[in-house]
Amino acid sequence: MNLTSTPYVYDYFISRRGSVAAVAREVADTLEAASYTVKVQDYDFPSSGKFVLDIHDALKQCRNLIILHSNDYDASIAAHWKAPNACSDRSIPTRS
Repeated sequence: MNLTSTPYVYDYFISRRGSVAAVAREVADTLEAASYTVKVQDYDFPSSGKFVLDIHDALKQCRNLIILHSNDYDASIAAHWKAPNACSDRSIPTRS
């Protein structure tokens, strides 16, 4: 699958786990204040229970990926998820 052939709906997708929800909101607010469009996993995913599909769609729709790392994120199975490698040219890893 070629993710770069899809027209982007958002400038940034912010993915996070655990204790950094407030940081994700702050990053999103800062980007939105600078006129960027942002999709945040906590606020923009429907409660459909299709989390993996929601992540997949977000990766297709967003020009850049911001991953907020925390100790609980690193300890989770999500830390071993290989999808960010598929779009590493668009990812911006961070640590809070």
